[in-house]
This record gives sequence, C-alpha cells and structure tokens, in this order.
Amino acid sequence: MKIVKKALQLYNQNLINVLILSVVIVLPLYMLEFLIRVGASQYFGIHNLEGVGSFVIIMTAITILILAQLPFISMSATSLVHEHVKVSDSIKVFFKYLLPVIGSTMLFIFATVAGLFIFVLPGLFLLILTVLHPYVAIVHNKHGGGLLRALLQWSRTSLVDVGIFVLMFMSLNVLLTAILTFGTSLATELSLATNIMQLFVNILILPLFVCVISVIYHNHIPESFETYEAANF
Repeated sequence: MKIVKKALQLYNQNLINVLILSVVIVLPLYMLEFLIRVGASQYFGIHNLEGVGSFVIIMTAITILILAQLPFISMSATSLVHEHVKVSDSIKVFFKYLLPVIGSTMLFIFATVAGLFIFVLPGLFLLILTVLHPYVAIVHNKHGGGLLRALLQWSRTSLVDVGIFVLMFMSLNVLLTAILTFGTSLATELSLATNIMQLFVNILILPLFVCVISVIYHNHIPESFETYEAANF
C-alpha cells in the first residue's frame, strides 16, 4: 500500500529523531503512566473503589497515548514538507500543545464514555476522534470549535482509512505484546519485566502509527502542511 510505504520512508528518514524523542519525551510519559497506574490500583483498591480506579487508569492511559504522539506529529508534519527536521522544534511543539491537548483529551474521553453508554458505534467514532484530534490541533493550529469543525471535515473523507489503520496497529500492538510477554515469562516472573516489554512495544509502534496517520492527513489536506511551520514557529 502506498500509504504504508510512504510512512515507512518517513519513519526511516527520521529514525534518529524518533529515537531521541522516544527517550526524551515518550519514555518519561510512560514511566509517569506506570506510576499513576500502580498508585491508582493500590489507592482505590484499599478503599474498595476498583471501578473508579479502572476509569482513572484507562483515562490516564489514553491521555498519555495522545500526548506521546505530539512530538512525532510535529516531526512528521515538518518532514512531509521539508526534509530537514529539528528535534528541538518537535520538543517545543510538544510543550506548546501539552496543556490544551490534555484539556481537549479529557473532554473527548468523557464524550466517548457517554457515547458508549448510548450506543457502541458513536462511542467508537468518538474514540477515533479522540486519537486524531491532536493532528488537527497541531497542523491547523486550532482549538475549540475550529478544531472540531476541521476534525469532522477530515473524518468525513478519511474515517474508514484511519479506522482500518487504528485497528491494524492495535492488533499489532497486542500481538507483539503477547509474544514479548510470553518470552519474558519464560525467563522471569517479575511483573516489572512485563511492563518494560509493554513500554518497548509502545515506543516501537507509536512513531510508525503517527507517520501513517500523518500521511493520510497530508493526502487529505496537503496545503495545511505547507503553512504548518508558519503557524507554529
């Protein structure tokens, strides 16, 4: 497929940047997610509030997943227009959009939960929008109503493609995690080793996923990528 081929080229072209951003930003984010997960499990377990604890853990995991994409979205958006990408620019974009994206992610998560209670399909649709909205926020430099309008416009033309790749990457993540977890269990029974394997899979898969979605978005609105740098720097 042309999209996958172009995404792999984008990934390989920025491999050094991917490694640096993974160590500088993604690794600390997932370490924070691990600490929150362990703390929430223990705290809410002691108070017999496992349901609340599960919601906090899921909400944290989705938020961290969204935030971990930010530097790679910036990297991909720049690389699709210009060959040279500065790691420092991707880090600047991460901190610029950190708080706005946290706020919008929380709103999308609550809307997704409400949608799942009403019917499964609206919930899944909102979940996909939750994953996609930082691309619109960064490339278009939009928030609030403008972000939602641009996001819905993109979803009308690319939702099927995006949905297919989201399912593909979720399946790949589960498969790799299962294989590595099984291999790790043969060597050690430490739960920390399993968490490390999960972290490794996330760091490996996430940048490639961002490259694929960025290529799909670029095919949809290439002119937005031409003005991306002017909007952010």
